[in-house]
Amino acid sequence: MKSRTDATDAEIVQECLAGDRNAFGVLVDRHKRVIFNVALQMLKNRDDAEDAAQCVFIRAYERLGSYKPEYKFFSWIYRMTVNESLNRIRGRRETTELHESMLVSQPEEATKATTDADLEDRIGEAMMDLTPEDRALILLRHYQEMPYRDLGYVFEIPIKTVKSRLFTARRRLCEICRQRGITPTGGLA
Repeated sequence: MKSRTDATDAEIVQECLAGDRNAFGVLVDRHKRVIFNVALQMLKNRDDAEDAAQCVFIRAYERLGSYKPEYKFFSWIYRMTVNESLNRIRGRRETTELHESMLVSQPEEATKATTDADLEDRIGEAMMDLTPEDRALILLRHYQEMPYRDLGYVFEIPIKTVKSRLFTARRRLCEICRQRGITPTGGLA
């Protein structure tokens, strides 16, 4: 018999469905950091990300019977995380207004040398100008390296549509970066 640390996610899901309530904790331990980080990247707020991650794991436990083992458990729970984060972002739109104090001041010289961390921060700020769906798509593909097949599952769209939307999202991000005087290097263009 395999130990739980050697068991696949699908095997642990089967243990959960067979009545072992403690088995789900293994799945939480395996994926909590990444789920939290995805929510944090999308929501840009630590408390909101913690709440979203907790809701995702509760929902995953409640809906474990609907998990399809032909897909990775990771992709299934990612899908829930993206949806939960997008719902929270949509909810914010109704209550949050943009104030001038929230705007980032732009450097006067676009050719100014920046550190990698500064460049990453500036690209992250530019990503906030994308739609939540485009932002999620770029985050999952480029930062989490999710395969196209899994992205299709997460967004419930065909792989060709994933590629098309990702292409469009990248172009939008590049245009936003150009407008802000940011020159991203590698991968997105």
